[in-house]
Amino acid sequence: MSLSNIEGKLTKDEMENVMAGSGFLSSCAGASVGLGLGFISLVAGATSVVGAGIGGACFVYASAQWGAACR
Repeated sequence: MSLSNIEGKLTKDEMENVMAGSGFLSSCAGASVGLGLGFISLVAGATSVVGAGIGGACFVYASAQWGAACR
């Protein structure tokens, strides 16, 4: 089944569920784990400029995912 076949047949909420997936990584619990790992990488990478940049980017991305999944 392709996306074009189901596009006009589902509600907006049903389409969001299809597009977002339904696994652990897209759930609020998965996003919370990612946020914790992002914070740990931010703290651990603070000893170097590159590590702090990567850790900061990971933390910001994980924060955005947590906000979207846990609303």
